[in-house]
Amino acid sequence: MKILIVSKKEDSNPFVKTLSEGLLSLNIDVVCSVAEFWSTESKFDIIHFMWPEAIFNWKNSISSSQVEKFRNRLLYYKGCGCKIIITIHNLKPHLIKDNNVLMLFDIIYGECDAFIHLGCYSKQLLEAKYPFAGHYIIPHHIYDSVYDFSIAKSDARRLLNISNEQDVILAFGQFRSDDERNLVFVIKSKLGSQLQLLLPGFYRDKILTRRIWRIPKILYKTLYYKFNRIKFSKKYIDVKETSLLFSAADIVFIQRKQILNSGNLPMGFAAGKVVVGPQVGNVGEILKSTGNPTFNPDNEQSVVEAVKKGLTLVKQGLGERNKNFALSQWSTHKVSLLLIDKYNLVLKHNKKYE
Repeated sequence: MKILIVSKKEDSNPFVKTLSEGLLSLNIDVVCSVAEFWSTESKFDIIHFMWPEAIFNWKNSISSSQVEKFRNRLLYYKGCGCKIIITIHNLKPHLIKDNNVLMLFDIIYGECDAFIHLGCYSKQLLEAKYPFAGHYIIPHHIYDSVYDFSIAKSDARRLLNISNEQDVILAFGQFRSDDERNLVFVIKSKLGSQLQLLLPGFYRDKILTRRIWRIPKILYKTLYYKFNRIKFSKKYIDVKETSLLFSAADIVFIQRKQILNSGNLPMGFAAGKVVVGPQVGNVGEILKSTGNPTFNPDNEQSVVEAVKKGLTLVKQGLGERNKNFALSQWSTHKVSLLLIDKYNLVLKHNKKYE
């Protein structure tokens, strides 16, 4: 069995790197490359897509000729007997609106032999639209070979200069809009005296990379956030600091109004934290099924109540239960075994299997 994962192995997102290493440890011949997809010399049993945008190096827009080039290449593989699989990370790109980029999703979906879902929500949604493909749920694995969450909470807080007397909420990753920033403003305004908020990706607009007319707005926002004592960083957060931030927190807060999946969910579980997130997509489904608080992202009081409930659940030991669940159900080894099983099903059969 030879697998091509159409993505660069060395990426800021460790999903592909860790999963491919899990497959390699189980003697699966797997290659992670976009260039290999375009090589006429390449022969694979399965072509596995992760993010369609990666095919053209995450460009904000592509041409119609590039779309046709991709379509023809995909049909070439289909004609050679390759099976086409995609893991549904997002139903559409987060920020890219270009119709040609969106067409990449439609082309892959239409030619897929199997969809890998990270939860029931997307499975139910896409299974109705593409009933002749296989639809399988395989959970998002924890990055157990990347991050070290063994450091004690008190030690992590000492290194980050955070008091052990405070309740600490971590909202990790880039904030994509003012609506998402407002979610933590709501928490701060209602519970601020009790909390320390860790928001490393809260605001990262760079003056030198923007058009000149945007500079006053960027300066205003930066000063406004700092005046309101919102602490954020514009630097890249490395693996060691990421481990410290998660270890220091009581709650991992997923600051999205619209979302399907989030790597912060399994990371928060693996770190032994209560995770609070919106009641949408696979994220809401998984949090509800594991007893973690969810909120209506359009209702400020719902956000506040979910965080308050989360702080209560911290004291009741939910974080440790989350950790035990993640280690037993979402390890890279276990998820790799599940994926191999689905690879074999897809290669063996031409119809849908539950």
